[in-house]
Amino acid sequence: MFGHIKSELSIRQVVERYGVKLNHNKALCPFHQEKNKSFSISDRKQLYKCHTCNDKAGDLISFVSKMFALKPIDACKKLNEDFSLGLGGKLTREQKIKTARRKAIMSKRKLEDEAKKEKYFNAYSVFGEYDKICINNKPKRYEEPNNLWIFANGQREYWWDKIMSLELI
Repeated sequence: MFGHIKSELSIRQVVERYGVKLNHNKALCPFHQEKNKSFSISDRKQLYKCHTCNDKAGDLISFVSKMFALKPIDACKKLNEDFSLGLGGKLTREQKIKTARRKAIMSKRKLEDEAKKEKYFNAYSVFGEYDKICINNKPKRYEEPNNLWIFANGQREYWWDKIMSLELI
């Protein structure tokens, strides 16, 4: 039940549903009175955190638990009812399709992230090899650089630019 609710809902949906007005993922904390925005959410991690409450970060179930003083299982039941998730009975055809789509999107994102990381590490290892060649063949103070150093330095700069152009975030 917990996993299904977390896969169906986002922290943003839940927080906004229960009256928290987000602005650039930040808001006034619903758990205490304040003038400065100390409450924030992470869409990527699906967590919330208040930096003033000294409370640990939590997920959407712990948010509802704390917001309404409920046990986690009761928070799941509340989310199920408020968002019409249809848990406890059989899932409707639309809910099954929605769940399957969400899983497909998440697995696609995970594969894309892994591919980006692999490109980064491959480029970085090639850069490292040319960097070693440059270090080992560095010309002395008044010497002309040799052809190996010139070639390796050009490749090193090319691969560094390649690394810097990869967007990992």
